[in-house]
Amino acid sequence: MKAAASVMVIVLLAVSATALGPAAPDSAATQQLQQHWVPGWGYRDELSPASIDYQHFWSDNAGKILTMGMLANDTAGAQDATRFLAANMGNGYYLPELLVNSTGPAWMSDASGYYITNGIVELHGDNSSDGLDQLEIGNNYTGYLPLAYLGGDRIWVSQGQGCCAVKAQSSSVFAIPDGFSKRSFFDVNGSEFYAYANATLSQGAPYASVSLQVEPLGSRGPSASYAFLQLFNTTTTYPFEDASHYESNGTFAGELKPRGAIPLTEGGLALAYSNRTSVFTTYQGGVVSGQDAVAVAFGNQSLYDLEHWTGDVPFSHSWLGVGYSVPATAPGVKSAPVHAKVYPVEHFDFRLANETARYIATSPSDVSVAPPVGFGFDAYGLSLLARNGSAYSPLAKGYWDNYFARYNGTDPATAYARSINTLALAGFELYGCNSTVESFTRAFVGTFPGSSIEEYGWAVAALHRLYLCTGSPSDLSLYRAALGRLSPNPVHFVALDIPDSPNAAWTFQYGEAASGLLLGGVRYNDSVVLGAMNAVYQSDVNGSVLNTPYRGEQANTETLPAYMLSTWLFERGMSNATGYWVSSLSDCNITALAYGGGILTLSVEGGSDGTLVLVGPAGNQTFYPRGSETFRVGGPATSSVSTSTTIVTSSALTPTTSGGWIGTVAGILVAVSILTALVVGSYLYARRRNYNASTRSSITETK
Repeated sequence: MKAAASVMVIVLLAVSATALGPAAPDSAATQQLQQHWVPGWGYRDELSPASIDYQHFWSDNAGKILTMGMLANDTAGAQDATRFLAANMGNGYYLPELLVNSTGPAWMSDASGYYITNGIVELHGDNSSDGLDQLEIGNNYTGYLPLAYLGGDRIWVSQGQGCCAVKAQSSSVFAIPDGFSKRSFFDVNGSEFYAYANATLSQGAPYASVSLQVEPLGSRGPSASYAFLQLFNTTTTYPFEDASHYESNGTFAGELKPRGAIPLTEGGLALAYSNRTSVFTTYQGGVVSGQDAVAVAFGNQSLYDLEHWTGDVPFSHSWLGVGYSVPATAPGVKSAPVHAKVYPVEHFDFRLANETARYIATSPSDVSVAPPVGFGFDAYGLSLLARNGSAYSPLAKGYWDNYFARYNGTDPATAYARSINTLALAGFELYGCNSTVESFTRAFVGTFPGSSIEEYGWAVAALHRLYLCTGSPSDLSLYRAALGRLSPNPVHFVALDIPDSPNAAWTFQYGEAASGLLLGGVRYNDSVVLGAMNAVYQSDVNGSVLNTPYRGEQANTETLPAYMLSTWLFERGMSNATGYWVSSLSDCNITALAYGGGILTLSVEGGSDGTLVLVGPAGNQTFYPRGSETFRVGGPATSSVSTSTTIVTSSALTPTTSGGWIGTVAGILVAVSILTALVVGSYLYARRRNYNASTRSSITETK
């Protein structure tokens, strides 16, 4: 085949130059979006405290809504997100990961036994398990995730001139009001004791209240001298290798040795975590791996020491513990309880250990105390807000600078790529073509774009910005390398070509992947963009479990802005290039889309109920594809032609250094290739893998 024609048109589309201003001229498209972007639900206010969707709201989703609102001119969404971020940002730009309208403690049961939760923290008791893991503490708001085991399985006993540390011989758990008690049995040379670790929950508390007591069972021998509240790690691969000590106000006091103790006289906070390479904990088949993180806040009552053991021989887990002096009591009489608060910290980021401790010290309620794992979206949304109003610049720059300082110079592979990629985009928005932002993007995004399609989508957007700034061939290679890893897939819509990459299963992944690609210079009719948008338009296709809300308190507020932004960018690009846009799509996939000579040509794979609705100059047009069909719209007449012809297409923009929307106040650059021949069968072509990122140009080959 030879190149018969090559035409590229660069179209600059103006958007509102006023922060939170009115919608762009294609208001009809925006109105239609509000009807279909969440199938059957319509447009909803996700940030209003009056909405039941406020029950569980992730802070970084406010950044996603703000990003969507600023780019798609959704004034209400952007305003709500801005208010939300401003209202919940603590000192030092700290945001809690999740706000929860918690319930009172409620008992529940499942196949694994009984548990109690307040919607934030969960306690799980199980006498069938081995001693140390009989009482688990974890988070509840996305389903139960254990992050530590609780117990008092160690006692230090003084006997004359000698002393010894003793491990419990056995233990069991039982229910108490609003919680569990773990009772550990000790026998020290015939002197018997019980140690009770009592854990309870209360409404709104992001912690479990824990008390420790010792009860002698007979008159023989001395009472226990010291008892220890212990927090054991849960993961099978990582112990609590890192632990820090803080004063009661959250001020850093020092690192804890991995095998030892420090004396204590005043209250404070200890924080331990298991893994510097991941912020995620996974729990499958009863096996926990990845990241554990937990904090314990303690007063000065009966303090003895603070201990951190990564390899204590008697125990099969590493542990963090607080030691307490225990006064002697009569047999059968429990000692006065000593008290502490234990915080499970999901998605803990070791770079933000000090900020997390300071936030915990403020005694927050109705929150999860970890920072948002998607901080890059908050930074990106704020940066888009700041470019149109200097009043927001200090907040946006302060937030970005804070995270940049925490991440710059660290191992890129330990970062959450999706957040780093959007943080890089925010840096370009705030500082333009800046050597610091460029180096950061090259080192992080270029080195580790991610491991899923949405991460690679945002990587493409960030690397596109990098190349627009530098024009460097090496930066262009980084862009092309990231883009070349994505390909259309007839079963999973979009696939990522890296070893062990999981197939996307959630709608937000496709929406974010498409958004990143479209913001990264890739055309609306690129085969990968079409694959992602097929998934976005359809909530349940080919058996995929896609992420649409099914009840109010679990409405997924990261899916909603991903729907809106990707669909808005796709429909806007298509309508401005062709005069048509997709209004509805069900039980069918668009595999190719071309426009030339006033005719729009679509190749569609339809099922038994396939329906495609286009909006154009003649209004709505509905098509019912069955199998492989090609539809032509415009020109003298609209027609449907069944075909099995395969035409090779090429489809993505090489980054341009002029006319770019990014870093400007008034425009979005959409590059459109006007194709001059019938284009069908891109999915069959993709299967043959006869293209790479370098062929995704404005040149179309035809027979």
